[in-house]
Amino acid sequence: MSIQVRAIEPEDREQVVELLVNRWTSPEQLLDGEMVDASRLPGYLALDEGRLVGMITLIKREQEWEILTLDSLQRWGGIGTLLLDASVDAARQEGLGRIMVRTSNDNLDAFRFYQRRGFRLEKV
Repeated sequence: MSIQVRAIEPEDREQVVELLVNRWTSPEQLLDGEMVDASRLPGYLALDEGRLVGMITLIKREQEWEILTLDSLQRWGGIGTLLLDASVDAARQEGLGRIMVRTSNDNLDAFRFYQRRGFRLEKV
C-alpha cells in the first residue's frame, strides 16, 4: 500500500460528495446553528493507487483552522494520521499555531486519536 496525500481539487468534487454522503449521510454538517457544506471546503485526499481511501476537510479561519470531517476508509492503517499531518504541516506553513476539532463526547476513538497526536481537550 502506497498512500498519496494531496490537496482537494475542484475536479474531485463528485467523489468528495460521494464519500460525505456515504460516511455522514450528507455533505452538509450543522455547526454552531449553521449548515456548512463540507464538499466545498479545502482539505486533503488520501489515495491508494488512485483510489480514494480517506479525506479531511477544513474550515480555514484567520487565526485557526477547524477540522470538520476526517475519514479513513481503511481504519487503523495510518491514513487518518497522514491526513492530519498534511493539515498540520500546511497550517504551520501558513503561520498558524492552532487547529481545532470538535467531536461528540461519546466518540472515544476520536478522543484517543487526537490526544495521541498532541491535541488537548478544551471543553466537554
